[in-house]
Amino acid sequence: MGIIHAPAVCCGSGLTGLGRARLYLFLSLGSSLADWRAIGTLERETAIYRALLAHLAGVSLVSYGKHDQSLAPGLGGLTVLDNRWGLPGRLYRLLLQSGLTIRGQGPGVVKTNQMQGADLALMAARRAGHAFVARSGYLPSNIAIWRQGEDSAEAQRWYRLEARVLNAADRCVVTTPAMAATLAFRYGVDPARIRVIPNYVDTDLFTPQGPEQKRQDLVLYVGRLHGEKNLEPLLMAMEGLKAELCLVGEGPQRPALEALARQLGLKARFLGQVANTQLPALMRQATVCVLPSKGEHHPKALIEAMATGAAVLGSDAPGIRDIIAPEVSGLLSGLEAEDIHQGLRRLLGDADLRARLGAAARQQMEADFSFARVLDLELGMLSELIG
Repeated sequence: MGIIHAPAVCCGSGLTGLGRARLYLFLSLGSSLADWRAIGTLERETAIYRALLAHLAGVSLVSYGKHDQSLAPGLGGLTVLDNRWGLPGRLYRLLLQSGLTIRGQGPGVVKTNQMQGADLALMAARRAGHAFVARSGYLPSNIAIWRQGEDSAEAQRWYRLEARVLNAADRCVVTTPAMAATLAFRYGVDPARIRVIPNYVDTDLFTPQGPEQKRQDLVLYVGRLHGEKNLEPLLMAMEGLKAELCLVGEGPQRPALEALARQLGLKARFLGQVANTQLPALMRQATVCVLPSKGEHHPKALIEAMATGAAVLGSDAPGIRDIIAPEVSGLLSGLEAEDIHQGLRRLLGDADLRARLGAAARQQMEADFSFARVLDLELGMLSELIG
């Protein structure tokens, strides 16, 4: 049996059972809404849940923060359940596991934001008598494989947790068909319980239209500064190009990358964290947006750049090759510096190619990853569990 996609419900039809149900989104272990606000993603991360609220009895965000309820007035009616008692971490986790904080308000669905802490959310759901959705925007086991190898202790730890949680879930939500296939093959998850719901892109915010002038010499990278992002070859690829490299994001590699940029004599800017709402302007100015990672799952920065009509260069790696249609909506390159250099040189030197690829990328994002489509898929999945 193939992977089943949640049925379309057209944001209103077939939702008669949902109006009496509550959704409880468990943030990743140790995470808070304040963390989302600090990195500029609070608006984006909560947008779908604010839209879902129109169809449900309520939506609660279960956080590990101590003061997140202060952010509730700006969340359009979402309820915030946080550690307002200031309990030590272990005691608060035990409280969440008991399911006491999510009982007694009618039928409900517990959903994880990521796999970290999903075992805790599973226990809470079962003790409260709610359905359970294991949502994974990415698989931590794959990150561990890319960083340390498939036989590493870290990868093995995630294998065990993912297998336990995913096989116990009423539904497993992943962002790509490739991830769905991994769940079925690696963990033996019944494909009938797997739903593919991609990350959305706000095509009204990430749009080609804006006051910014497109530069002819700007290469933009947006993402974490980690080893699996393959950024050292990117910096080496910039040698000999008459262009500036701008990197948005933070991570442990930043000091080493800054040192390498100085050593190579590159014109490079490290902007650190930038609010999601400020990214469209940067992407519209960029000549090329580049993602040279060793592997991705469903990279938000890539689909956002494509939605702005940017010319994109991505590595021919999992999660990237699944989005970029080569020579149609972007270009793919190898992981080595010379391969990235050739791709950048080609795009920097061909304005017509950039325009053609950018226009096709925008059309692809509108068709596949719009907010309305993702909301429809979310509602379809929830209606299966509640309706």
